[in-house]
Amino acid sequence: MKNVYASLIFPCLFFFLILSWLLIGNPFIGLFINLAATFLIYSYSKGFFYHPAAWGSLFISTYNLSIVILHFLGLRVVKNLNELVLINLIALAGFLLPLLLLTKSGGLNLKWGNNASTSLSKALLVIFYGVTFLVCLDFVSSGASVKSQYDSKLLPFFNIANFYAALYICFTWGVKRKTPTFSLVFLFLYLLFASLLLGERNVFFSYMALVTVLVFVFNPGKVSWGYLISFAVILLIPILGEYKNFFTRSSFNEIEFSNIFIDLLNGEFRSAGFNIDVILNNFRDYKYGSSIVGDLLRSLVPGFVYDFQNSVGWYNNEYHPHLVEIGRGYGFSLAAEGYINFSYFGVFIWFLIYSCIVSSLYNLSQKSPYFLAIYSASIPSFIYSLRGDFSTLLSPLIKGALLPLVLFLILRLMLKNLGVLYDTKKSSCCY
Repeated sequence: MKNVYASLIFPCLFFFLILSWLLIGNPFIGLFINLAATFLIYSYSKGFFYHPAAWGSLFISTYNLSIVILHFLGLRVVKNLNELVLINLIALAGFLLPLLLLTKSGGLNLKWGNNASTSLSKALLVIFYGVTFLVCLDFVSSGASVKSQYDSKLLPFFNIANFYAALYICFTWGVKRKTPTFSLVFLFLYLLFASLLLGERNVFFSYMALVTVLVFVFNPGKVSWGYLISFAVILLIPILGEYKNFFTRSSFNEIEFSNIFIDLLNGEFRSAGFNIDVILNNFRDYKYGSSIVGDLLRSLVPGFVYDFQNSVGWYNNEYHPHLVEIGRGYGFSLAAEGYINFSYFGVFIWFLIYSCIVSSLYNLSQKSPYFLAIYSASIPSFIYSLRGDFSTLLSPLIKGALLPLVLFLILRLMLKNLGVLYDTKKSSCCY
C-alpha cells in the first residue's frame, strides 16, 4: 500500500505544478515551478545518483533552462520564455512516467562470474586505449591546431575503450573486492591529456561520469565522495572548454573563477535552450516522426560506410550554415527534436521513449554486471543527447557498448574453449 501511495503522489504533485504554472502564466514563477518539479523527481531517487531520477532530472532542467536563467540575469535575450518553461515541464513529465512504472529498486544482485572476465576486460581495455593513443599521435602529425581542423573516424574508439574500462572496474570491484587504484589514476591522467590535446571534453568527462556512478554503486556508504567527485567534474567543464587544444594553441582567455557558475550556464549548458528558442521562432513544417529515421540509420550504419544526416546535422545546416562551413555548430536539443515532429506532444513522446530506454537499462544493470557496465558507460551519452538528438544517444549505446559487449562475449567463449582463459573464482554480490 505504501508503494502504491508513493507512485500516486508524484504524478499528482507534478500535475499540480503544471496546472499552477498554466494558471499563473508568469515565466519567472514558471522557472521556480520547474525547479520544484526537478527537485520532486530527484527526491524519488533518495539521493542515490546511480538512479536515473537523480542525474536525469538535474541535467534535463539544466540543459533546457540555463538560457532562461541567463535571460533573467540580463546576459542573454530569449523571445519564448513561456514556451521554454512549458517545454521543460513537459519533458520532465515524459521522463517521470516510465520511472514510476518501470524502474525497480530492489538493490543490486549480481553474479560476477570469475577472474577470466576480469583478465579479458583488462586486455581489451589496453588494446582499445592503445588505439585511442594512435588518434592522439595522428592529431599531432596532422598539423591541426584546433579540433575543427581535424576529422578522425577513430574518435568513437574512446567510447569503446571507456566501456571496457567500466567492465574492468566492475569485475575488479565485484570479483576481487578491491579498488583498481592504479588503473583509475592512470586513465584519469591519460584521458585528461587526450582531452586537452584533441579539444574533445567528452573524452574525459565520459570516463569521469562512469567512475562517479560506479563509486555510488560499490561504495554506498561513501555517497559524499560521489557527490564531491561530481561537483569537481562539473567545475572542470568551463576550464577544459577554455583550455581545449592546450598543446597546439598559443593563446587562451583568463578564467574568472568568481563567475565560474555563470560560465557553466553560458557555455556547455546554454546551447540546448538556445536551439529550442531558435526552433520556436522559425520552424513551421512538422516532420511527423521522419527525423527518427535519419537518427536510426546514423546510429546503425558506421560513418565510414555512409554518413547519414541526423537532426543535429539538419538543424545546423538549416539555421547555422555559416558555422557548418568552418566545421562548427550549435548541436541541437532532444526536446527540440520532439517539437519539430509533433509540437509539444512530441516533446512528451521523445522524453517518454528516452526514459523507457534509460529505465530498462537501469533495471538490467541491477541483475547483470555486463549491463551495469553498459549503463554506467552510457550515462554520459544519455546526458549529452539532451543537447543533441536520438542518434547522439543510440549511436554510442549501440556502437560503443552493445557491440563491444558482443565482441567480449565471443572472445571469452573462444578463449575458454581454447584453454587460454580459466575460471578460477566465482563470486556473487548484493548491495
